[in-house]
Amino acid sequence: MIIESGMFEWFNGRTSRESQSDIEIYRSDDKHLVIATERSDNPGPSVTNGAEYLWPSILKQFRLDPGKTVLIEHYKYPDRESWDVVTFSSLGSVTWSGIRKDKMHIIMKEFTS
Repeated sequence: MIIESGMFEWFNGRTSRESQSDIEIYRSDDKHLVIATERSDNPGPSVTNGAEYLWPSILKQFRLDPGKTVLIEHYKYPDRESWDVVTFSSLGSVTWSGIRKDKMHIIMKEFTS
């Protein structure tokens, strides 16, 4: 079930600039899925370049448990889309794992059925 959808503004501490992305938050039982889509009119750093500021801001604002939340970056291109699962180590480093469209559909089905 979708519980939030719209533009999300966040501050990138590295560049001292505000950024914008579109977000969708889904809930299934006690788990959450957050998809942050890069906006073509984003005035600041991208969802990738500001990941260490974007994701904690979303988790804090919506009071989401990081251990029960799947974080996905989404980019739309004229001829394709891309999705990456974002994970953070205990030391705060960020890892991106690309996923195919069919896998994204499976993840979405879990949160929308």
